[in-house]
Amino acid sequence: MDRKVIILESIIREYLNNPVPVSSKQLRQKLRFEISSATIRNYFKKMVEEGVLEQIHISSGRIPTNNTLKTYWKMKLPEKIWEVKDRKKIGMAARKYKIFCEYRFHIPNRLLKVINYENKFIVLSFENGEFVVGYNEAYFRFFNDLIQLEAGEILKIFRRLGLLELAKKIDAVVNQEISVEGVEELIAMIGETEDKKRYLNFFLNGDALRDTNKGVYFGNFVPKGYLAYMT
Repeated sequence: MDRKVIILESIIREYLNNPVPVSSKQLRQKLRFEISSATIRNYFKKMVEEGVLEQIHISSGRIPTNNTLKTYWKMKLPEKIWEVKDRKKIGMAARKYKIFCEYRFHIPNRLLKVINYENKFIVLSFENGEFVVGYNEAYFRFFNDLIQLEAGEILKIFRRLGLLELAKKIDAVVNQEISVEGVEELIAMIGETEDKKRYLNFFLNGDALRDTNKGVYFGNFVPKGYLAYMT
């Protein structure tokens, strides 16, 4: 691996462990190869010019820029599915790393069939549960195109199309119990931001789990200085 990449990753790890400027002397002690403090400072200078690092004060060490940290986390947190079967382990990890975590265990719930009851009602029958709506020929054809889809995917389609009443009905089918860990960390993260109520509702009422795709999020998704990881 390129020395510059190793130095940058080392700075990021040091900064994440202790969010204060990292000096060349401090970094030299952490690296696994021989390098002088003067050479490290030359790397620092180049990376500041490139916008990868920044120097808060003339006499201080360097810290990674926000864009650098975002790139780092996008690389370290790939869009994949993590399989966890033990609730206790989730709670222990949340407490150890001081993070807010919400989750629900996935239960397969596909739409199995769509039943026309005497042109009066349409019954959507799922693996677990069902709901009934008034008959409408266009709806009946539309629902039949959704057979074998997961209830959660159908809910997203309804929301995307603005079918909010249907979304409420299917939400009752989809709505498995949501578990949360580290609520105090969520409250500390939100602090006194202007959108405090929106953030609390978004995470605690299940919208984050229903409406968000897998990936790493920054910006408006969470307050500045934090990240969210959806898997």
